[in-house]
Amino acid sequence: MPEEIARLMALFFHGEATPEEQLRLKTWIQASPENLRVFCQMKKMWESRQVPPLFDAQAAFARLKDKLS
Repeated sequence: MPEEIARLMALFFHGEATPEEQLRLKTWIQASPENLRVFCQMKKMWESRQVPPLFDAQAAFARLKDKLS
């Protein structure tokens, strides 16, 4: 996989890709079934590495407050 595509995927998965970068990545993905397979594989790997969201203290306090009422 070209280094530029790897960079675009990283930006995309981090939610930091510009519309132009997203278009370049989409164009690459659509260029061949192999590119689509590689993208799907990388996406699956990325999603499996994600950490759970940070503790939301405000939401927890609201739930506690509701229970105490």
